[in-house]
Amino acid sequence: LGKRPHASQFEILNDSQKQALENLSSFELEERRIPESSIKDTSRFALDHTLVHLESFLKFANKKPLETSKDLPKGSPVVLIVSASGIRSVDVIRALPLFTEAAKVGKLFAKHFKVPEQVNFLKNTCTHICVGTPNRIDKLISDGALHLDRLELVLLDCHKDAKRRTLLDIHEIRVDLFKMLGLKVLDERIRSGLTKIALF
Repeated sequence: LGKRPHASQFEILNDSQKQALENLSSFELEERRIPESSIKDTSRFALDHTLVHLESFLKFANKKPLETSKDLPKGSPVVLIVSASGIRSVDVIRALPLFTEAAKVGKLFAKHFKVPEQVNFLKNTCTHICVGTPNRIDKLISDGALHLDRLELVLLDCHKDAKRRTLLDIHEIRVDLFKMLGLKVLDERIRSGLTKIALF
């Protein structure tokens, strides 16, 4: 999806949001719609959108270098990668050896990890990148454990499952995703241009 023209990426995200928020009125949907300007144009990234090239993609899509970890606030990532499942999140983290050497990657998904463990990790750890599922990320933002002060990029991992579906296609996941993106603290950053969304 991320290799499609910028306008096409916006349409895909907009259509998925409409389906996720199907109970809202047209007026409410219009208010919630993610602005096209908030979506990073990744169509010029020349490599395939596969995990082999994920680190290169992050360098392309994000302004700040992610390799240094001096004097960073705790629990305040620069990049948030959102995947459809805990299993996929593990695969994503394994594809980030350069960044895991620089600073620990936050594992924000339910598989093998309880919320209190993740709260403790975020409270005590400097991290550039957090990877997780929409529901758990939503919980940690809402609880005040995950801080968004430095967040520049929300990367939507559009990996296709065995049924050729992405997190934008699976209804229960996209409902969680757009609920998360609609959280006031994150929505304000997206609309102000402080945080961009990228499709990978």
